[in-house]
Amino acid sequence: MHSLAWLFLILMPQALADGLVLSVGQSWSRGEAEQHLSTKADSYRLAYLYSTGYQWSVIANHQLSIELEGALNHWEDPWRNKSKQGASLLPVLRYSIPVQSLDWYLGVGAGASYFSDIYLMDRSLGSRWLFETRFELGVQFARRHRLSYGINHYSNAYLAERNQGANMHYLNYSLLW
Repeated sequence: MHSLAWLFLILMPQALADGLVLSVGQSWSRGEAEQHLSTKADSYRLAYLYSTGYQWSVIANHQLSIELEGALNHWEDPWRNKSKQGASLLPVLRYSIPVQSLDWYLGVGAGASYFSDIYLMDRSLGSRWLFETRFELGVQFARRHRLSYGINHYSNAYLAERNQGANMHYLNYSLLW
């Protein structure tokens, strides 16, 4: 089933989306690692960007816009020697500031995410359904390319008994068309 979801997202016609995001990241344990266990989980993310059409001019030529991001996630969990998958839908608010030929931006988003497991390394997420929040700092160049660093936080917002949450640090490359 997970392979079909990945295949669907990869083969989705590009006419439906405005861009593609490839992300590589890591999450660290809470410091309770045993000597023989890795203290980090690798993460890979593939997402499509959809422009909502909402865009506002702010101070001089600064812009505020809203994009929607649909993503599939893959995590390698060394604690359980198991890979895990997830999907998320996230509206992202971007504040862009042009500096010479580059557009620097700050992105903030909050949405819903689904994990294939309630555990990630030494953390109990408490639920498979989680909230995902993102903070991102990046640059857009040559009109169609973006590079950014982002932190995604996953939490059930205390809707379940356990809520240890997890943070993922990502390096992102986006191609816009």
